[in-house]
Amino acid sequence: IISTDHKNLLFFVIPANPSTETSKNAELLTLIDRYSHNLDNYFNKKASLRYFGSMPVSIGNAQQIKRDIIVTLRIAVFLLIVFLGLYFRRKLTFLLLFIPALLGGGFAIAALYLIKTEVSAISLGLGSVMLGISVDYALHFLSRLQYSGSVRTVIKDISAPIMTSSITTASAFLCLLVLKSEALRDLGLFAALSVFSSAIFTLTILPLLFKEEQKAKVHNNPVANLIRRVAAFEYHRKGKLVWLIVLLFIVFLFTSGKVKFESNMDSMNYMAEELIESEDYLDSISSYKLKSVYLVSIAGEIEDALLANERLIPSVDSLKKKDIIRSYTSVHPIYPSSERRAEKLGMWNNFWTEEKVRNVEQSISNSSAEFRFRENTFDRFFELLETDNAPGLSALYPLREEFLDEYITEKDSLSMVTTVLKVAENDKAVVYDVFEGKKDLIVFDRQSLTSSFMDGLRDDFDTLIMISLIVVFLILTVSFGRIELGIITFIPLLISWVFTLGIMGLLGIRFNIFNIIISTFIFGLGIDYAIFCMRGLMQEYQYGRKKLISYKISILLSGITTLVGIGVLIFAKHPALQSIAISAIIGIFSVIFITYTLLPRLFNFLIRHEGRNRRWPATFKDFLFSINTFLIFIVGVTILNIAGLALKYLAPIKTTQKKLIFHQMLSLACRVIVYGSVNCPKYIRSPGKKIFKEPAVIICNHQSHLDTVVNIMQNPRMILLTHPWVQKSMFFGWFVRFADFLPVHKGLDPIMDQMREIVNKGYSIFVFPEGTRSYDLNIKRFHQGAFYIARELNLDIIPVISYGTGNAMPKFEPFMKTTTVSMTVLPRISSDSPLIKDTLLATSKSVRHHMQKEYAIIRKEFETPVFFRKKVIRNYLYRGPVLEWYMKVKIRMEKQYLLFHKKLPEQGLITDIGCGYGFMSYMLQLMAPNRQFLCYDYDPDKVDTANHCALKNKNIRFIHADVTGINPEQSDAFILADVLHYMPAE
Repeated sequence: IISTDHKNLLFFVIPANPSTETSKNAELLTLIDRYSHNLDNYFNKKASLRYFGSMPVSIGNAQQIKRDIIVTLRIAVFLLIVFLGLYFRRKLTFLLLFIPALLGGGFAIAALYLIKTEVSAISLGLGSVMLGISVDYALHFLSRLQYSGSVRTVIKDISAPIMTSSITTASAFLCLLVLKSEALRDLGLFAALSVFSSAIFTLTILPLLFKEEQKAKVHNNPVANLIRRVAAFEYHRKGKLVWLIVLLFIVFLFTSGKVKFESNMDSMNYMAEELIESEDYLDSISSYKLKSVYLVSIAGEIEDALLANERLIPSVDSLKKKDIIRSYTSVHPIYPSSERRAEKLGMWNNFWTEEKVRNVEQSISNSSAEFRFRENTFDRFFELLETDNAPGLSALYPLREEFLDEYITEKDSLSMVTTVLKVAENDKAVVYDVFEGKKDLIVFDRQSLTSSFMDGLRDDFDTLIMISLIVVFLILTVSFGRIELGIITFIPLLISWVFTLGIMGLLGIRFNIFNIIISTFIFGLGIDYAIFCMRGLMQEYQYGRKKLISYKISILLSGITTLVGIGVLIFAKHPALQSIAISAIIGIFSVIFITYTLLPRLFNFLIRHEGRNRRWPATFKDFLFSINTFLIFIVGVTILNIAGLALKYLAPIKTTQKKLIFHQMLSLACRVIVYGSVNCPKYIRSPGKKIFKEPAVIICNHQSHLDTVVNIMQNPRMILLTHPWVQKSMFFGWFVRFADFLPVHKGLDPIMDQMREIVNKGYSIFVFPEGTRSYDLNIKRFHQGAFYIARELNLDIIPVISYGTGNAMPKFEPFMKTTTVSMTVLPRISSDSPLIKDTLLATSKSVRHHMQKEYAIIRKEFETPVFFRKKVIRNYLYRGPVLEWYMKVKIRMEKQYLLFHKKLPEQGLITDIGCGYGFMSYMLQLMAPNRQFLCYDYDPDKVDTANHCALKNKNIRFIHADVTGINPEQSDAFILADVLHYMPAE
């Protein structure tokens, strides 16, 4: 093809090999380059050769990727050798790290060979990136070994998290099997097999390369010290960091929606300057850069498809006149439909009259004789002039086969005819508006096809993420044995994913086929980091040993090595490699920062409150019941506020009647709150309703905020003495004042006249004589105020015994626990009762002793072995699923140790030889608090576990010792249970 200025000759080269065979096509391109050089020399640079197309672009991409990988790999290997060498101070560290990964990759390839006959090479190439997770396992092993020095201890510490991590990560990759892409399915299978097998090889091969016991080495060099300082920093204790994460999470929730999938795959290509110049030059002579829009007419028969195509031409010509369509290619001029052929035939016949035919035949015959042509040379032409019928499509088939096969397609019962439009990028929307939506017409271009592909990929990706998240959550929950641990391990994964998407959306980074894969890799790393961090937290909680820092160091080392290994691709020139690096850097930083900050905070939320260990660790069930009670409280107080304000300002009755009605409303609201807490069985016991008929001073032992609610429920004609903050509360302060609840911060004498007036109206005075909630649930010393009020106002005293509210909502605890609640009203104590003494101090002691006796009876009624079993079980939560399962089975099999309880004295020193984890010791000590236990066991892990329970008190001691070599103290009883078979026969 010659350009219009006759200065350029264009021709097309179709390589023998497809464009993906870059190594073979590179040989062809080398020959073309050599020919171009020779051409320049021959014509003294007055003629040149340029080339452009998918083949040179593919070769350029492959060569640039190869150059980038070689350069960045050298940088990464150098940095990793220097970094790991400075940290571990071990020459073979770099080699040891890759042994499990290489074995795992080899096993995966071998397994795929047996499972499938063919595997995508692209999948294996992308899957090799996933070996970073496999290297992670070896890094955890070497890092822990450096601190421990014992291979056995390291295996014991990391086997569970490594297997959990590998199973979870492999399951996430196996979710790729649900996608339609064969390459992604191959990738999922390869990655899952390599990750899981690498974990097995880490736990079985690496330990064989080290002595079982060796000296622990904690190096003091700048690199190691810096790593330790960064890992040891307690990010979770910095409230500002937590609030920063919450704020950024809210922001990134919005910006994450801006992340789009890259529909222009050309943006992922790399082109050298020479190719860019060739493309520009080609465009200057042929409008090469114009976009091709395809109009495909569809019908059952080829004639109908041709006719449909011809009906589009007027619209096409109209747009061409407006310069919206620059040019177009259509088959209709030379391969028309039957209708069009008939029309053309009519025009032909009208033109060729008999006279014109005779004149032409005579003229041609005379000229052919003059130039000595054979007589029959033009007979075929003369026959056509005299024919009344046009040739059929079959006659045009050779023409179609030679030139038009790209535009006409016939298959089964489907025929398609294509018209190609050349339009500028800015005019494509106009073309789509004109033609899109027409019947039996498909309009598309290369970008729309890519967009459709990316839309499908996005849908697949969204499905993959959803399935992966569900699978990961289920596996985490099962492996940790508690839904609470599954949730708090899953939350950082979810938040870090939102962070990654949010930052990408903020920076305008798009998803493409390359960083989608690396995002899956980062997700796998996040699972790994969260599991190992959780393992460290659980070990600290179980044993009381500071082990979290060693796991955090392993995580940090993994993050640094991954950042170095993949992050150096940021220096690559190829855009695809750059997108991988950017996604990796964003993802890894997000995962490490959020895991370090949130996971310990969330775990401590379960086991600690206000700087101390919870007596009963919080559970998911506690959270649900607490939400239920809190919502009932909020709704009840809101309704009470509205009804109370309406009563106060709108009801046409006396104020005294308003207040009485309001007290009844308050009592009803408290009843709804109490009985709405469905997790707590209630036992309300009273001599009868008449006991509250006459005013009195009502006193109650104080265990929980629930005491107030339960007492108001029982008696609506009652006034509470409150703290000033209650009076000033924005939420309920006004109705506290309206109900005549009195502040006592200035003492009793200033409000004595008010109390006398209130009593004269028939109301009782309610007081907690202890003044504060009891943390250990025992009745503490009584203050004299309640007895002073009773004496001054000449009132009886009504003692109320609260039991179980301190277990349902303990002091310093915001959660509702499942337990029995009892409120027992004792008979009135009149002024002539023997319990009333000469002095207030003596009276307070007398009444306290009276209530303590009654309280002991009530405790004995409710605190059964089953009650204590639940208490012991709570203390062993979040210490591993095996221990929790073993404890529950053991206590049940031993029938709550009732036999031991009956045989042992209820006070005195008891020595437990072979105490194990301390289940029995704690159960027996709870059932008889006056017992003192001295417990021995040979296993330091079991002793540390028992010592690190919230139930631990001064009456129980756990000691690590070999019982064959101890001289036990003189004791009132000895226990040897499940231990004799461990002792030597002699």
